[in-house]
Amino acid sequence: MSRRTPRSSRQRFAARAKAARLQAIRPLVGVLVGAIAVAALGWVVLASGVFSVRAVTVHGAHRMQSAQVVAALGPVKGQALLTLDTTELRHRVEQLSGVRSVQVSRRWPSTVSIRVVERTPIATVHRADGWWLVDSQGVEFGPAGPRPKALREVKLPAPGERSAEAARSAAQVLAALPAPLLSTVTRVEASSADSVRLWLSSGATVVWGSAERSAEKARILATLVHRRAHVYDVSSPSVVTTR
Repeated sequence: MSRRTPRSSRQRFAARAKAARLQAIRPLVGVLVGAIAVAALGWVVLASGVFSVRAVTVHGAHRMQSAQVVAALGPVKGQALLTLDTTELRHRVEQLSGVRSVQVSRRWPSTVSIRVVERTPIATVHRADGWWLVDSQGVEFGPAGPRPKALREVKLPAPGERSAEAARSAAQVLAALPAPLLSTVTRVEASSADSVRLWLSSGATVVWGSAERSAEKARILATLVHRRAHVYDVSSPSVVTTR
C-alpha cells in the first residue's frame, strides 16, 4: 500500500487562501447575477414589448360610444403597461361630459381596462342651441336632440354658476319625490337654488322653495295632493298652505 504524503504548510496555506478568495467573491457573484436578472426583467417589462399596451377595454358605456372613451385616453397603445399613469388617464376620461365617474386599471399582460359610470338623465333643459340632458346632480351633460317625452322639462336661469346651483336644487327635489308623486310632475322651474316650483299633471303647482328638508316636504305633499287645490305651498314645512 502506498502512503499519502502529508501536505506541506505552504500547500495548506495556498489552499486556505484560495478558499478565502472564493468566499470573498461569492457575494459579488450573487450581486452580479441579481443585477443581470433585474436588468433582463426590466427589459422584458419595459422595452421588449411583451408587456406593452395592445388593447383597451371599456365597460359601462351605453349612451356614449366606447370609441369616444378610448379616444379620450390619448395614444396609449405601445406604451409599457407598468409605467402608465392611470391617475392621469382617469382625469382625461372624466373630462367627457357624459361621465359621472371612472376607474382605470391594468390587466396584465397588455390591456388597459376602463370602467365608466355614465350620467343618467332625469330631466331636460332648453337652451339656445336646443335641448340638453340634466342628471341627478343637476349637471347639463349633453345634447338631447329632439326633446325626450319621457323626461321632465326643467326651466333654469341662463348658463352660469347660478344656473348650476338651481339645477342641483331641482335635481335634489326630484330625487326626493316618491315614484307615485314623481309620475304626476310634468315640469320643474328653478329660478334659483332657493326657488323651486313644480307643475303637476292635475294643473296645480307646488311652491317648493329650496331643496332643504325635501324628504319632509315630499311626505307632506303626498298627503296634500288628495285635497283639491290650485297651489300647494310646502316651502316652509312648518306652515303649509293651499289655495
